Amino acid sequence: MSRTVYFWDKDTQSMITDAQHAAKQDAKRQSHYVIQDSMDPIKHPATGQMFDSKSAFRAENKARGLVEVGNDWNGKPWKEPELKSPDFNPMLSEYLDKH
Repeated sequence: MSRTVYFWDKDTQSMITDAQHAAKQDAKRQSHYVIQDSMDPIKHPATGQMFDSKSAFRAENKARGLVEVGNDWNGKPWKEPELKSPDFNPMLSEYLDKH
């Protein structure tokens, strides 16, 4: 007697066999990746206008001469870097004394 393994299929909301699951996984791997233009609505920082299209948001930036540089926020508040004393580098000390 052999056992059959079943998987829960979210799309059909039903159980499918392991062979059906493997076939679905193969089909997913063969599909093309598409970068969509739609996104969750965001408020433009310069105009206050709401956008749900990446291309429209970027067009507004371009029209205003703005540049989108990404999101470097790591979840922590930004801290001013500590300034070190010029004594740590003799060349820097010498330069600062001359100028």
